[in-house]
Order: sequence, then C-alpha cells, then structure tokens
Amino acid sequence: MAKAFISYSTKNKTLVQVFNEFLQLGMGVNKDDIFCTDFSESLATGRIFSERVKKELASCEIVISLITEEYLQSKYCLVEMGAAWGMNKHHFPLISVPFEQLSDTPLQGMQMRRLNDSSDISMVYDELLEYDIRKKSQTAEFNKRLPGFIKAVNKICDCAKVNLQ
Repeated sequence: MAKAFISYSTKNKTLVQVFNEFLQLGMGVNKDDIFCTDFSESLATGRIFSERVKKELASCEIVISLITEEYLQSKYCLVEMGAAWGMNKHHFPLISVPFEQLSDTPLQGMQMRRLNDSSDISMVYDELLEYDIRKKSQTAEFNKRLPGFIKAVNKICDCAKVNLQ
C-alpha cells in the first residue's frame, strides 16, 4: 500500500501531473509510495475504481489534497476530504484558493499550505521526512526544482493573481 494518497479534481490533470513530478523528483518521494489515480497503473481495467480508492485511503499514512476551485466543486473530492478527516488521517491541504473559501469545510481551523508559496512547500518537504514519506534529504535538488514548480502552479491555477493569505 502507498504511504501518500493524492486527492485532486480530475479537471486539474495538469496540476496533479506537475505536483507528482515535483513530489518524486524534487522532494524524493518514491512513486511506489504514492497512490494517485492519475497514474495509469493505479486502477485496474474492469475493476470498480471506488473500491480501490477506499482501500488506499484507509491504508495510507497521509492524504495530500490539491485544493482548487474545481476540487471544491467536486462531490467526489469532498467525500475524500471528509473521509480523511473522519479517519483522522494526517492531512496536507495544499490550496490555490483563498482561505475564506474553506471556512465551511472540515479544513476550518486546520493549518493549510499554499501551493504557490516557497516557504509553505518547504514546510511540506520537511514534514514528509518527519512522517517517513520520503527517506532521505535531497535539499539541493528540491531547491533547484522549487522555483519551476511555483511558476508552473501559478500559471496553471492562475493563483498569482489571487491573494491566498
């Protein structure tokens, strides 16, 4: 079973691809330790995908939610977020929307990180080591790739124009 479960809206395919690449190459998380339905091998042909999603969500150590406007509009994403909350999973809500939009969700009062903020993503990098999601430090590679990741997130989410604080 994977250690990290990635929750995202399928309408944010480009964002999840950029995030997964950065998670693996920039942060040093092994692909085998990530469950993400965007990986073609995650869901077997002819199987009921919701059963696999429930199984992976129940067995993972952390849930990383890529919270966008589309995420907040997706009933499936909100179910995943609620399930993570109900199962007391360690939750990493990474947002590209203003905090106020989350005031009526289970995230109210929870520490969130901004997807387009270098300091916030650096905190996530450190926390993934604390939770044994990544095995070693690769700070030079992380620092090399971080600016490109932030630039890509700003372009994809258009969140450079939004005050996320």
